Amino acid sequence: MKTLNLFAFLVTFTLLFSSCSTNETLLSEEQSSDLLDTYKIGRDENGAYFLDYSLKENTQTETVIDQSTNTKNIYLYSSDNNSSKRKFTQDLTIEDNQFNVGFVNMKSDHQPQISIVDDNRFLAKSSEVNKLNKYSVSRNKEGIFILDFSVKNDVRVDFVFNEESKIYEIHLEQGKSSETVFSRVLEKVNGQALKFDFINHNKTFKTGDDPDDPDGLEVNRKPRIIII
Repeated sequence: MKTLNLFAFLVTFTLLFSSCSTNETLLSEEQSSDLLDTYKIGRDENGAYFLDYSLKENTQTETVIDQSTNTKNIYLYSSDNNSSKRKFTQDLTIEDNQFNVGFVNMKSDHQPQISIVDDNRFLAKSSEVNKLNKYSVSRNKEGIFILDFSVKNDVRVDFVFNEESKIYEIHLEQGKSSETVFSRVLEKVNGQALKFDFINHNKTFKTGDDPDDPDGLEVNRKPRIIII
């Protein structure tokens, strides 16, 4: 009986080890075929959007803009010519409160896509309801996503993960706070979209003659970011 139990244990251990080795091999192959090294997308303190990205060696890039959907498609190709330029910066423009960026990797199935909903740069900068100063989200070489942002003075910040909608929510509300600069690591599950919203809470006041019309809070959910 002990011999049978030992045999069953060895078979189970071998299968588990084989499975782990296979997963590690697949992950290594996926990372080696990914021509995109890192990227960062964000909005500066002037309300302008930007995209910074870096490529692996022996990679060429070409940008194609789809005007109908306001999508900037960045095609990545393997090349025998080792280009010295591996870091790129591009300006992004909000049209109809939205824009999209897609990395089209011609060597692998990893095709990152980013969608952002926000006001145009002048409204985002001057709006009193927008308590966010600037922000950026980056993906490093290990595939980890980091959100960095700063808020205006006297703004309280509260981080919430909405389990029902699977969205990271960053609530911004008027109030005393000693912090204005924040950084968070965001977890992205493979095969699922990473979503996070900045939610501005603003007081509303009585506009009519009805004394029973209460003051309240108005919610402005912008910017909204989805990464696939």
